[in-house]
Amino acid sequence: MEKPSNIIEINSATSFRLNDNTMQMIKAVFSSIKGLYSPEMQKTIQYIAHIGKNVIDKISSAISFIQSIDFERIQQAVNILREGLSYAEDYESLIDNCMDIVYNYYNWCPSIVYTFLNDMQAKSFFELIDIIDSCRLGSDNSKNKIDKIVFKYYSNSKIEVIKRICRHSSNLSVCYKKLIIEALTAYQNKNYGSTVIILSMLLQGIISNKASNRMYQQDDKIKKCVKDLVAENKRSEAFTEFFNNCIYKPCSNCDDVNVDVLSRHAVAHGWMQNYPSKKAALNAILFTEFLLNLQPINKEN
Repeated sequence: MEKPSNIIEINSATSFRLNDNTMQMIKAVFSSIKGLYSPEMQKTIQYIAHIGKNVIDKISSAISFIQSIDFERIQQAVNILREGLSYAEDYESLIDNCMDIVYNYYNWCPSIVYTFLNDMQAKSFFELIDIIDSCRLGSDNSKNKIDKIVFKYYSNSKIEVIKRICRHSSNLSVCYKKLIIEALTAYQNKNYGSTVIILSMLLQGIISNKASNRMYQQDDKIKKCVKDLVAENKRSEAFTEFFNNCIYKPCSNCDDVNVDVLSRHAVAHGWMQNYPSKKAALNAILFTEFLLNLQPINKEN
């Protein structure tokens, strides 16, 4: 007896029989199964298998790459970055401390720290740090050394730079520009009294222009303008303290005058007994330069 080749032959060759409905169902099932293995379906299955292989290859490559990473080196880099950020914070603290020291112990406008630091070689800055670090704060020896550094740095050529800043300032009238330049020229000619008197009388106008407030200002209001300008420009509070405690310090007699610093009250109310010093004149110039370099406060704010 021949081996049956399909279900129909099996059915006829066996001793049991299926009814016609069952046979129709079986034929339909096998026709469906046969359709699954059509050439189109085979291509689809092969394409899916190909994609799967590519995905597996990509995953394998990614795993190999991750395994090749030197995580120890990365951790070292992260640690260096953290140290750098910590150093940056220490650096900012150093600058703030220096400005406080030059103002509180040596009667200098805090701007000298910024100026020295922004110089290409920063030689004067490192000399300043060395003196602060090696000498007793406020001693005559350290004071004389720091004065010498500042006077040497602000040569006639540096004063000429400040003149150019003044000429190109957009917040100054022609009148103010001429008066400031006259005060700077007087300093170059060693006429320190003229420098101090001219600049002391112009400060309030410069501040009011920068603060966009031209109304009459009493002392407490002009001090607030300076505080707002310093905050707006993200500068150290040492500038506000220098202005309040030195330049705008109230004077009720001659003994209240600080001979090293411009005092508006001493000039305006006649409390000066001595001719203004070179240091007082240069401090007046430095604070004026600081004001000129500030960005004005927007009126809308």
